[in-house]
Amino acid sequence: YDKNVKLEIDNSEVNLDQAGDYTVTYSAVDEAGNEASVSTVIHVNKPTAKTATEETINAAADKILASILTDGMSLYEKAEAIYWWCHDKIGYVDGASKDSYVEGAYQGLVEHRGDCYTYAMSAKCLLTRAGIPNMDIEKIRVGNTMHFWNLIDVGDGWYHFDTARRADGTTFFYKTDAELMAYSETHYGSHNYDRSLYPPIN
Repeated sequence: YDKNVKLEIDNSEVNLDQAGDYTVTYSAVDEAGNEASVSTVIHVNKPTAKTATEETINAAADKILASILTDGMSLYEKAEAIYWWCHDKIGYVDGASKDSYVEGAYQGLVEHRGDCYTYAMSAKCLLTRAGIPNMDIEKIRVGNTMHFWNLIDVGDGWYHFDTARRADGTTFFYKTDAELMAYSETHYGSHNYDRSLYPPIN
């Protein structure tokens, strides 16, 4: 007959960071000393790109940054460290999902594989968490052909920042517009973009 019986929940066994089955016990005691308890099993599934949250990718990014950045680094030096982590640690595979920023970043930061969208979204997350101004940029689509990369500003204007691996081994860290367009013009318009959508790029 008690109106406000306190419910005790023992979830001490549950680890939300580790996939598995965990027991949770609910118990209560009324004013007359009557006791009741029931246990249930909580299933914790391994996170996936589809179920990842922004908190998940931010935590992954912070862990990576802690391993590659040091005190006293300039924004340029931080950007360079981020560039090479993305370029070297993410393996290129065709056809990765392009449904959301979070999904793309998770594929790169946690699963370490994906396509140009994965590289760009992983870089975006790392750059943002490191305090480096950045923007997404996209190639003008030709049929089903698309390409994504980033712009960064470490204090002296916008530069191109494309961490995706290319078959010819060319890298694009802190490239001027003239440098990137010179490459694009000899590689089937690989980086043609609509200039009306972006700020002036050095």
